[in-house]
Amino acid sequence: GDEFIHDLSFDNLGNLWSLEGNHLFERNLTIGKCLEYKPDLGWDNIPLNTVFVAQDDSVWAATTKGLWNFKNGKWTQYLPQLSGYVIKNTILSPDGSIWTSHSNTIYHFDDNQWSEVTLDHKVWSLAISQDGDLWASLYEGSEAILSRGVWRFDGNTWIPVPELSDEKNLYIITTSPSGTIWFISNRNVNYDHPGNIKIFDGNNFILLYDVERASIHDILTTPNGFLWLTAYSNLLVFDGAQLRTVPLPFPQGIVTSIANKENEICIGTDTQGIWCLDTKDEWHNYSRELPCIGQ
Repeated sequence: GDEFIHDLSFDNLGNLWSLEGNHLFERNLTIGKCLEYKPDLGWDNIPLNTVFVAQDDSVWAATTKGLWNFKNGKWTQYLPQLSGYVIKNTILSPDGSIWTSHSNTIYHFDDNQWSEVTLDHKVWSLAISQDGDLWASLYEGSEAILSRGVWRFDGNTWIPVPELSDEKNLYIITTSPSGTIWFISNRNVNYDHPGNIKIFDGNNFILLYDVERASIHDILTTPNGFLWLTAYSNLLVFDGAQLRTVPLPFPQGIVTSIANKENEICIGTDTQGIWCLDTKDEWHNYSRELPCIGQ
């Protein structure tokens, strides 16, 4: 099978970046070229978790050796104090700054300076609304997980969101290009009822759908307003009216990551490589059409 795809991200030019095993690749889908990038010391023994491309087209990779940035041909390591830990929830703010978290600490990178804030509870998910407010889904515990609700940070004060305070539900949060904030209850801690999809349109919280599959791994929204969700071996799409399962082009495999270029969707898998669904609903396997191993 193909390498385990940890994460995917598109840059502003439409190039697809991927973390595959211990490799970081860039695929130019237009000219059919693939390049590998890595620090001088390499990443042979460093697990890679997340990749994303910032507004300045610099590339960020979250690893268990801190957060790395690749810009103008140079690699810079940040947050080395987090070596040995998994860095998650690395997101971009509309102002170009970066937020990330580990355990109960949130880190903010702005104007080449890092700041941090420590909370009473651990961070499950982060999102930024168009007004610049930070939204955080919090929890405590490890095996016996207890949700501590969703909180909103306006730059000065953390404010609990009473509409999302049920201690049974943990939410993954994302924002759409239109500014709507989506809350997906991806894990009911007692497994006694389905998850759900809620949105905040700037004024009201609206329950849109109950999700029978309560273990959502990754989410994103596309410019057409669709919400895409990965759940183990399933890819789901919510078009605003109904939630449906998207047929996958391979018989078995786990969907590990998802990215989009406009309304085109790409998914990473554990053993089946990278697949992209174009706007004509045709699948392409770029791991095999545009291989990178050996370069």
